[in-house]
Amino acid sequence: MIAVLICAALAGCVSPVSGAVPSTPITASTPAAPIFATDEEALDAATKAYREYLAMSDKVAQEGGVGVERLAPFVTDSYLKKQSSTYAKLKSNGNHVSGETSFRRGRIQDSKLIDGVAHIRMYVCVDVSGVRVIDSNQIDVTPTSRPDQYSIVLGLIGRAGAEGLLLDSSELWEGRDLCVS
Repeated sequence: MIAVLICAALAGCVSPVSGAVPSTPITASTPAAPIFATDEEALDAATKAYREYLAMSDKVAQEGGVGVERLAPFVTDSYLKKQSSTYAKLKSNGNHVSGETSFRRGRIQDSKLIDGVAHIRMYVCVDVSGVRVIDSNQIDVTPTSRPDQYSIVLGLIGRAGAEGLLLDSSELWEGRDLCVS
C-alpha cells in the first residue's frame, strides 16, 4: 500500500475529484482580474512550477524521504505538511524510489487574481511508469496493479508580481481520463 501512496504522492495526488472536465473556466463569486494575459501564459507558468516541484520531489523520494524541507520553495506551507507525512512513511519503511516522474503538459481549468493572489487550476496527466519503489533490501516492491498514469488537477497560487507559483493542491481526477491521447 505504501508504494501506491508514495507513487501517487510524488505526483502530488491526494484525493479524488470526479466529474467531467469543464469546458469553461470556473468563475469566482467576486469579480477577479486575470493574472496572465492569456491562458497560454498561465499554462507556461504553471507547467514550469510543476516541473520544478516534480524534480525536487523525485530527488527527495530517491533519497528515501530525507530532506522533505527542500520542497518548501515549490509548495505552500499547508501542502508541505501534507507531503511531509507521505515522505515520513517512505523513510520509516526504509524505502526509496528510483526513476523520475514525468507529465504531459496539461490545460488550464481556471486562472484568476483574487486579492492580489494568483489562483490557477491545471489538468495534467502524470506518468510514473519509470518510477519504482525499492525496499531496504533493494527489492522492487512497486505493486503490479499500480497505474502507470494518473489524471490529476493541480492548484497553484502565487502573489501578483512574485517570482513563480507554488503548488497548493493536487487531486486525482476521476472525470474524463486526461491520459488518453
